Amino acid sequence: MPITPQLILAPTIHRARQLERLFDNPLASSLTISRFIKAFYERHGTRRPIDQHEAKHILAAQLADVEREYFDYLSAQGEALDDICDLFIAMKRNRVMLSDLSYVKAKEEELQRLFESYEAFLAQHQLADLGDVEVEMLEVLKRDAKATKTFGEIYVDDFDSNGIHFESSKLEKEILELLLENGALPCPVRESGQQSPHFYQPLPVPFDQVDEVASALKIARRLLDEGSAAEDIIIVASSIDEYAPIFESRLELYGLKGYSSKGTPLKHYLPQIKVKVSQDESLIQARKRYQQIKATAAQTQSRFKRMGLDVALDALLEASIEQTYIKSKSFEGILLTEPNQLLSLHAVKHLIFMGTDMSHLPPQARASFLVSQKQRQALFHGNSLYLSSQNHYLHMKDIAENIYIVTASYKGKTKLARSLLITEACEDFDISKYEVQHELLRSHRRVADNTIEPYLDALLSKESTAYDGLDVGSVDVKALSASQLNSYATCPRRYFMERILGLKAPQESEEGFDVMQKGTILHRCFELFAIKVKEGELALGASVTTLLQEAMSRIAITAYEEFLAGDETNGPIEANINHRLFLQELQKGLDNSSELQGPLQNFLDYVIVNRDELDHFRSSEFEMEFRLDEALEPIEDESRYFIKGYIDRIDILDEEIRIVDYKSKKMDTKIDKKKIAQMEVLKDMQLALYILFARRKYGDKRVESYLQTFKSKYGHAEFAKAATFEVAKEGEYIYYDDDFEKSLIDKIAEIRSAIESGDFHYDDSDEDQCKWCEFALMCKR
Repeated sequence: MPITPQLILAPTIHRARQLERLFDNPLASSLTISRFIKAFYERHGTRRPIDQHEAKHILAAQLADVEREYFDYLSAQGEALDDICDLFIAMKRNRVMLSDLSYVKAKEEELQRLFESYEAFLAQHQLADLGDVEVEMLEVLKRDAKATKTFGEIYVDDFDSNGIHFESSKLEKEILELLLENGALPCPVRESGQQSPHFYQPLPVPFDQVDEVASALKIARRLLDEGSAAEDIIIVASSIDEYAPIFESRLELYGLKGYSSKGTPLKHYLPQIKVKVSQDESLIQARKRYQQIKATAAQTQSRFKRMGLDVALDALLEASIEQTYIKSKSFEGILLTEPNQLLSLHAVKHLIFMGTDMSHLPPQARASFLVSQKQRQALFHGNSLYLSSQNHYLHMKDIAENIYIVTASYKGKTKLARSLLITEACEDFDISKYEVQHELLRSHRRVADNTIEPYLDALLSKESTAYDGLDVGSVDVKALSASQLNSYATCPRRYFMERILGLKAPQESEEGFDVMQKGTILHRCFELFAIKVKEGELALGASVTTLLQEAMSRIAITAYEEFLAGDETNGPIEANINHRLFLQELQKGLDNSSELQGPLQNFLDYVIVNRDELDHFRSSEFEMEFRLDEALEPIEDESRYFIKGYIDRIDILDEEIRIVDYKSKKMDTKIDKKKIAQMEVLKDMQLALYILFARRKYGDKRVESYLQTFKSKYGHAEFAKAATFEVAKEGEYIYYDDDFEKSLIDKIAEIRSAIESGDFHYDDSDEDQCKWCEFALMCKR
């Protein structure tokens, strides 16, 4: 009897593999619904399909031809265009009209014009985005019930689980329903688990995200040593994109083999792809895929040129690489997967779950300025993130014999808490003996440090020692900064502890951003807005418009996400509820839903009122680095500076230099007289240093420098000023003349000499400073 080809449609890749084994048919193949739609369209489609990135380039090309006022800030590189492109495609995939979204009239009309221009271009050049593909496929299936017969017998798995659906659009759901109406068969019912799992947590408790992965691998290592098979162990990550790269980079450290259900991002192979000879199967596969992407990108660029679109090859190549993953063919070792892939399973012996803190479980919704999470669920076939995560976790408890809950304690200085979805008490699971060499070195470093014990002895001693700044000896001073000068001028003992000993004062961790981090994000918002105005992307009129408020709201999200992304040194920050509350604080008042105004709305008010004086930022530079040599003259050479600093904003006008340093300090008065008093006696030299640099850099122009906050009951306040001309009455600013400059230069020389001679005495001239000094508990006064 001949074997009939069988096609199995499954909601997840893991379920698809399971069903192939279950059917035991050499001609059976399984696909997810999105892969099936793509394959079907290749046979029956009438237009050439394009991906999301190609769609964005086409949409960007329409910007010049569509009359815009509300969206006049849109550019081809802007994130807003990504959101608009996503919206247009999602509208077609879910039968949604712009009128369903309740936008203001001007916003809806401009989006409609842009949508019509985009659609006309696709029709003219016979192109189809994903929305068009699904629409046309549904029409073909309605016209011809036999259109799918070339695939043989079709089986459709269950795409719903406890109210959570696995179709990504309404049209996908309709296609599945139509297939069943046209003769497709339902797959075998999944077995339901009835486990009562034992819960464990690793001991020692993991510190950060990297330590989470290390703990999960140590748990797996111990389970293998105790006789479990690799296929009995599954590691689940709430965010596989975040955890997979760490997982793959550390497998060998613990003598493990493993693979990710999503695969390895192609971009991770790029440094190795240029190596001509390699026996590594994954690298060979990655190189082959890379060559295919290059060829496809070149063909796409040629097609775009014929259609009158000029798109850089690098942009096409980068977009394709970013979304390409290389999947393992061996499926050997420990599996790392994501929660939704488990819904196909009915029994797991050991399930290790990491990424279980409140910022990951449930995950955060992707921000979009066009569609809210509520609209995403109601109109665009989206799932509730909370209910989805809850469903995944309940399923884990149904199928697993043993669950190991791995939760990091910290992210940076932020203490993390376990998700509220996880309420079970966990038994400790000791993995301390599985530390690898670099961890042993790290854990024993403090014991071997020969400065710790003497320092603790000095702290407990009643006598003053070198740790208290006594008889330190000569100190080499190669360079200073404004903050270092201020630190020494305020209290030499504090400077010694912080800068010479390099001590870290004990601090309670914060649940959100600390003061400096908040200031950094706020500064970035001001900078991004000013750059957009300066470059003509945003226009300043006579009032604060909804357009400016929306642009500033998006800028806040950009600055917030940039900071969370971190850098190569510190890595990403895991956002929690307190971080999101800070973002809301920044955006307060921008949507006019509250009478209270946050710092960004206050900034907009300030900019509009002062737009002419600011010259629309056309003469402004941001985050400008300045350097002074030992003679306190401006210098460009990075290797020869003596004093270095950064200026938040400098306005270089025809007759005046204006220097602004943004502060996140909350002010209830317009003038901070205590700060000005500190500036007068040169215990705070920041603004004076700015003026010194500007006078020597820009000649005889008048110079004004001030500290500005947008957290004031007055909207904004320039609460401390220094200037080379009269700007306020005496006592409300520092008059920077030749005599003041001489005092500043003498003070810098005095501080340098004192540091070099080892003078780090305790300064008791301002007892209030001890109340706020983070080293107060360490200091013998």
